[in-house]
Amino acid sequence: MAKLHELIAVENDRKKTFQRILVETNNTLTKKTQHFIGHVRKYEPIDDKYGTFDDEVSHIVTSVPEKLNHFEKSASAMLDVILSKEMSNVNAKADIIIKDDDSEPITIAEQVPVQSLVQFENILTSLRDSVYNIIPTLDPKNNWFPDETKGKGYWKTSETRKRKTSKEEAFVIVTEATKEHKAQYEKVTKDIQVGNWVETQFSGMMSPAEKSDILERTGKLIEAVKQARARANHIEAEKAKVASKFFKYINGI
Repeated sequence: MAKLHELIAVENDRKKTFQRILVETNNTLTKKTQHFIGHVRKYEPIDDKYGTFDDEVSHIVTSVPEKLNHFEKSASAMLDVILSKEMSNVNAKADIIIKDDDSEPITIAEQVPVQSLVQFENILTSLRDSVYNIIPTLDPKNNWFPDETKGKGYWKTSETRKRKTSKEEAFVIVTEATKEHKAQYEKVTKDIQVGNWVETQFSGMMSPAEKSDILERTGKLIEAVKQARARANHIEAEKAKVASKFFKYINGI
């Protein structure tokens, strides 16, 4: 008896074969009706002196029932494998188990149906690629500390001080005064410290280590779901036959 994963492998091939034969059958029934028609035309002379003619023969290529029978064989192969797969899917279940080398296995869920496992794998992969992988992280240029006043997930830096200056004009002597000349002055601008900017930065981003841990755990969970799906698909497949009943009814047998 085949395994479920073997049915899944052949299902797509049988669908493709069915689709190809469906198109070919449709084309024959609509555009090649001459395949179902034949004739024999014989010449009967009244007098041999006028000559004779060979018989004209056109053979039937196939009959409509034969064409339908060929089509129905392909359809039956596809329908039966679909039913066998879906009936087997009802019993195809497995546990989702996280296995680490240095710790005891963790069972996330028990006896999960294979169809759910397929959806879980797709959803978790989408979450990893579209959400967790783009989590913004704290600027490594700063030293961050948990902000206890706001709770988990909030960070802050130590205070930094930056001088605040102001422009101030002043006059300086360029040339000292003499008996003959007055002193010469020049206006200059000086930066005078008037205070300090005291700055603390805050953030609600994650640390790179936290993001890395989330991605690692998500990857392990996806791998566990894949392994569970593989185990579920390894069960013995149900052997179901329904197509023959379909076509017996359709053909009035």
